[in-house]
Amino acid sequence: MKKELNKIILFIGFVVTVVGWIIAATTGIEDEYNETVLVYSLMSLVNIATVLGVAFCYAKNCVLKNVGYGLIALVGSEGIGIVTNGNDSETVAAIGLSVMFVAAVLYFFVISLKFFGFVKGGEATCANGNVSSVLMAYKEMKEENVLTEEEFNGLKQKIFENTDQKISSVDDLKKWKKLLDQQVITEEEFSKIKSDIFSK
Repeated sequence: MKKELNKIILFIGFVVTVVGWIIAATTGIEDEYNETVLVYSLMSLVNIATVLGVAFCYAKNCVLKNVGYGLIALVGSEGIGIVTNGNDSETVAAIGLSVMFVAAVLYFFVISLKFFGFVKGGEATCANGNVSSVLMAYKEMKEENVLTEEEFNGLKQKIFENTDQKISSVDDLKKWKKLLDQQVITEEEFSKIKSDIFSK
């Protein structure tokens, strides 16, 4: 599977951030009550948001992915602030957060290019929810004579060529069956989708 540059940058930033957390936690910084700040360092809101953001970024669901990159952008801006202010105890983690911020900016830049049609593949992305809803929208446009039969089949073919967008669970087979019943997809396309699902 082709790796996305933003995910590689995100992963590198996350690793650096975790190393920074470990360094900050093991430096033995004590507060005014002479208690170690290890628990605070590991459970701060920024750190929890970072872990959730990274998990969401690797989700198949596009809404979760967008929320994840939004969280990463927020915590990344916090990291840039820490680097700018020069807090020595959190510098490594802040550098990692700043790298993750770059990944989020890159992701949203590419999504914007796809949305405005500057990058191929914008039609097959799941920005509108999921593949079945996109196919239904294309079918409606065909019925309203906005799309010709050839254009509809071409757009449908692009979606089927984009394997990352295919439904991959048996639970979603009902959605594909519904599309078959509404004549959005053909019997052959449904059979291929079914065999792809069961072969995983």
